[in-house]
Amino acid sequence: MPVVLSPTEIDFLRQVREHMQLPDNYCVADLETCGFSPERDLIIEVGIGHVVNRQLVSRQCAVLDWTRYDGIDQDYLASQLERIRVEYEKKGRNWRYNMDVLRTEGHDPIQVLHTYVTELYKALTGDEMIVGHGFHFDRRMIDAHARRFLNGYMLPWHDEAIFDTGLIVKGAQIGKTPWPGESREAWFNRIRGAQIKGVMWALDG
Repeated sequence: MPVVLSPTEIDFLRQVREHMQLPDNYCVADLETCGFSPERDLIIEVGIGHVVNRQLVSRQCAVLDWTRYDGIDQDYLASQLERIRVEYEKKGRNWRYNMDVLRTEGHDPIQVLHTYVTELYKALTGDEMIVGHGFHFDRRMIDAHARRFLNGYMLPWHDEAIFDTGLIVKGAQIGKTPWPGESREAWFNRIRGAQIKGVMWALDG
């Protein structure tokens, strides 16, 4: 089904386009996690793609098998995966991740994290914007995992690094366009901090 935008939303997107340069080359990144706590929950799948001249030229994804990693509370992980499955089922949605999926489809989680962070590093240092839906949350999870599992490594984030399509959708609903001279990151932070009931911006909503 095609997405139908209101005149107000179309005008909002025009203003956004006038304020910031949309890239022809960028990196698309996404995560699945077993919860929302950066310090306790885990990334269970990563995906990344590279777009050159508006054409997708490569993509990779991998499941992380935390069942093979010592020091992880396996009971907590299993309970989180089951909790999400139940929540999704109530909403008529499918959640495919469980401990068996991690074991049978998963790879060494540290190797996957290292490869993923390396790809993000190349994008950040190669002047390649990272595009993701809700990626500001993903960034917090990535940073926490780098601290926990990659010897405290920190990616070189900067104010123009992320283009968060989820916050674009939220901004369109609440009518918060960029201020003159406002950086992309400052604008996204302003949108993210707005607490307004009824604003939905998940991809499936």
